[in-house]
Amino acid sequence: MEHSHLFTAFTIFLSFFTLTLALPTNSLATTGHFTIEQRLINTIKSDWPPKELWRGLRKHHRPLPPAVSRISRHGGSFANGTVKVTPDEYDTEFVNEITIGNDTLFVDIDTGSSDLQNQSRRIGSVFPSCASSNMVTPKKQKTWFGNIMEKLENPIFTACLKHKAPGFYDFGFIDKTKHIGDPSYLPVDNSRGWWETTFNGFSTGPNDNSTYRFKAVVDTGTTFMLLPREITEQYYFSITGSTFDRENGGWIFPCNATLPEFAIHINDYKAIVPGEHINWAQIPGTNICFGGIQPVDHSPAVLGGSFLKSQFVIFDHDGPKMGFAAQR
Repeated sequence: MEHSHLFTAFTIFLSFFTLTLALPTNSLATTGHFTIEQRLINTIKSDWPPKELWRGLRKHHRPLPPAVSRISRHGGSFANGTVKVTPDEYDTEFVNEITIGNDTLFVDIDTGSSDLQNQSRRIGSVFPSCASSNMVTPKKQKTWFGNIMEKLENPIFTACLKHKAPGFYDFGFIDKTKHIGDPSYLPVDNSRGWWETTFNGFSTGPNDNSTYRFKAVVDTGTTFMLLPREITEQYYFSITGSTFDRENGGWIFPCNATLPEFAIHINDYKAIVPGEHINWAQIPGTNICFGGIQPVDHSPAVLGGSFLKSQFVIFDHDGPKMGFAAQR
């Protein structure tokens, strides 16, 4: 069995290096740009919702709260009598489908990492990181995006992810039909190989805090917004019935609660996240839902799918810098 896992990982690893050669299709060769549209697939859902929080915290090397740490030891099942999701329940997942020869490869495009990895027997990841740093050993290699960047018309890619619908990644160009207004740009600190920048405020519902500056990594491979405790507490204190549940390791609230908008300030632009995007998942067997905003104690914060699914984001290696606009 161990050899089988090694073979699978090695096959996926080789596929990514093949991908750097195979991905420049006729479109890329003639125009210098291409688009990857996400595809909806069925996946077996066997995880307790807070386990996704554990994955995000572990990925970014953050301390795990005791309840979240316990998830890793017990596989997402708690000893409090609550119901665990069974393997015959299905969830939906949006992945990026790339064809290499006669084979189809499903990949996640992950801006929060710079190394190559195999997540499962069907799904791998490619990392358009902000620097050439990566975890490939013993010999360092260019990142996936680094290999194709010189073939692009412009050294950029954009993410237009959707809430409960397939999204798009565009490489080499900015599709102006996908966003509203002029993007607002921030310089990127790429010293750690991340798409990291400093935001200049936030809003919870009608309440603005335009002086609270914080650093965050924009990560297409993380589900949640992992934000400073001051921000998460201000947001959830405005929701009737919300509480920080130590047993489940995060903020929860009644599923029928009306969630306010949340916004991050980017210069003069307010990147608004609708409340429904923050209602991440129902805890099985209850009428309680787990929030898409969760606290993190150490900087930088992380802006994952809960944030990205309302925004059009430009990742520009020329600078580097990031641009943000509302999706059309």
